[in-house]
Amino acid sequence: VNLARVGRARVRLNRGDEAGAAADAAMVPDGFLYEFPYSSLDASTENKVHVLLERELMATVQPEYRNMAFQGQPDPRVDVFDLGVQGPGTDIQIWSTTKYSSLEAPVPVATWEEAQLIQAEVALNNGQLQQAVGFINALHAKVGLPDFVSNDAAEIREQLLYERAAELFLEGQHMQDLERFNLELIPAPGTPFYHGGFYGDQICFPLPDVEYLNNPNISR
Repeated sequence: VNLARVGRARVRLNRGDEAGAAADAAMVPDGFLYEFPYSSLDASTENKVHVLLERELMATVQPEYRNMAFQGQPDPRVDVFDLGVQGPGTDIQIWSTTKYSSLEAPVPVATWEEAQLIQAEVALNNGQLQQAVGFINALHAKVGLPDFVSNDAAEIREQLLYERAAELFLEGQHMQDLERFNLELIPAPGTPFYHGGFYGDQICFPLPDVEYLNNPNISR
């Protein structure tokens, strides 16, 4: 039930139904966590983030997520480290994370923490600034970070973006944030790609050809 509540709150927030999103999120109990399990029994069941970062060396943690801290205190939610090696055929330094430290490491799918973030976002959008700050500080209390203090809407928005980056680190939700908050893309569109070509501005997955061919209501 709580998995469904977080999922529906997420969808409602992305569709602009803030009241519905906040109502769903408010029902999620403290401590709720739903994870996808992984194992080393077969390649199909391994934690692929760990595989890419530490076995295949085909990905790295973005510089923006390295050394994340609040008021000078390292943020334990984004614990990353330099592997001391470069990606195959590149000079890109590979950084990994203790969040997924093994092939068996589970991946969070829905959490109480995300429910708090949703409520904070709705409160901020409705001018309830101190309520938004309260949700943020509930998250800080969980991980031993100092309280966040502000009465400025823009400052609270920036802190909310920081909190979403920290709490949802490597959980596959950043694409929706890019669209909903209209964030700048990093790297910027037009930046040369390492192996040729340039970064684009697309923030959605392209539909495969089979979808176009099977649905006459979709056009390119």
